[in-house]
Amino acid sequence: MVYKGARTSCTWSRTIVILCVLFLALPIAYILFSSANHLYQVGGADLFASMRLSKGLEDAKKVELAAALSKRPLNLVFEFDIRPKDQGGLIYEFDWIRHMILGGVNRPVRTWVSSPSTRAQKMNDSLLVFLFKPKGGSGYFNEMRQEGYTNLGAYHMGNELFDQDTSFYKDLDYVFYNYYDVELLRREPKSTYIPLGLKAGFCQVNPTTLVPSNERRHVCSFMGSIRSNRQMMLDAFAAANLSCVLSIDKEWGDPTQLTTIEYRAVLLESTFALAPWGNNPETLRMYEALEAGAIPIYQNYSIIEANRDFVLHGLPNWPGLIVNSWEEATLLIPLYLQDKKLILQLQADVIN
Repeated sequence: MVYKGARTSCTWSRTIVILCVLFLALPIAYILFSSANHLYQVGGADLFASMRLSKGLEDAKKVELAAALSKRPLNLVFEFDIRPKDQGGLIYEFDWIRHMILGGVNRPVRTWVSSPSTRAQKMNDSLLVFLFKPKGGSGYFNEMRQEGYTNLGAYHMGNELFDQDTSFYKDLDYVFYNYYDVELLRREPKSTYIPLGLKAGFCQVNPTTLVPSNERRHVCSFMGSIRSNRQMMLDAFAAANLSCVLSIDKEWGDPTQLTTIEYRAVLLESTFALAPWGNNPETLRMYEALEAGAIPIYQNYSIIEANRDFVLHGLPNWPGLIVNSWEEATLLIPLYLQDKKLILQLQADVIN
């Protein structure tokens, strides 16, 4: 009897302890639940929704990536040396074409470079990049059609003066070309204008790291060769006694010119970047100035040929300055330098 009573006593003791714990725990649980519910009501819902959205986006990206990888590769074929011009190659735009223009095609991209003495390998799903004209001549793409190749595109570079043959455009599924021309777009419905972009190695610049325009070391700068009306620009700035950084190349692609890193460093410290015409009104420095947060100054090309003024037609929201003469530019620059608010707004337009 003693053993049984002791066991009953212990059972009751455990029961009392459990009840006490529950008595204390229930209010605590209620407080925690109320706090969680309050958190959900005042912002936790957004947090949880954001977590679900992030997970959903992550899953969607995985699905998108899997879908992209399952597609046939695009064969990007260059018919020339893709090294930068100042390093022995023929162009500056390889990075721009491969990683910017084609960076969002949502399918694998394979890069091929044909040797200087041979024509590019014929392939389906190919985008042939060439300077001036394809090595196979104007009948090359028609020849590929007759042989059964499909999904053919071209990236036509170097037609600055619009004096090159475009009759082969009709044999392609699509054509990209540099240098804006209203008449070419009307005449060739398969064609798409592509801006020149950035020089290889220039790289994209984080806007938050840019020096404000009113605190930059150089009032203005120009780095390039002398052609078109550029000497008139230099004469106008020399007469106005404006302190600009000038680096004049002997020719386009001069190996003794500033390196791309040096060139970029100057633009990053320039309030204004002079962007005169070359063989065409569109130049790489216009886009590089925008990337560096320098305010580009462009001479209105409509006074020469309105249909080929890419700022007027191709970039209607141009954020830089447009002048009718370089003498006008020399008068505007001092006025802008005196107005901190205005010059910072100009730079904000350039960056955004």
